[in-house]
Amino acid sequence: MNKPSEYADIQNTGNGTVDLSGWNLVSITGNQPCTLSGVLQTNEVLRVWAGISTIGLSYSYAFNIWNDDEADLAVLYDAQGKEISRFP
Repeated sequence: MNKPSEYADIQNTGNGTVDLSGWNLVSITGNQPCTLSGVLQTNEVLRVWAGISTIGLSYSYAFNIWNDDEADLAVLYDAQGKEISRFP
């Protein structure tokens, strides 16, 4: 995760593909969600941008969602709302 640049990388470290339909990456402090879609192949990395980028998924938030001055967890939830990962 790179809070100043406003992106997080999600990697599939499992043995099969992962369907990201309905998954969410959430900035906990501001409760700003990024709803994911698509399929991640084994070892594939998806870069998720809060702003605008030509690489990965962009969510076009008009403001920074990751607080650089204090703790602001990024939490990844699957389609059933189960926590899969968190940073830091």
